[in-house]
Amino acid sequence: MRSVDINRVVDDKLYEELQEALALADFYFDGIVTDWLFQVDSDASAWLNLMQINSLPGTQESNPEFTRNLREIEELIDSLQNFHCELFDVFKGSMMYLKPSK
Repeated sequence: MRSVDINRVVDDKLYEELQEALALADFYFDGIVTDWLFQVDSDASAWLNLMQINSLPGTQESNPEFTRNLREIEELIDSLQNFHCELFDVFKGSMMYLKPSK
């Protein structure tokens, strides 16, 4: 998430690491966290797909689809940056050291 904030891109390597971590998320977190992680994954995946589409040979900046994709790419980055802002609030309910002892 910090990489997206700094570079405004989804790094392929970091996305692969996210995929590996998501495979384990169900074992560690409740539905609130895993649903949120699914949304992060969905936006990151959509960003990567649109970037790949716009980089295809013959894709022109004058093409309306190219321009539409650029707008959506920016919206996805903004969404991912918002996820970074939500990170602590989403995870704090699952952090054992924050839960009051009984």
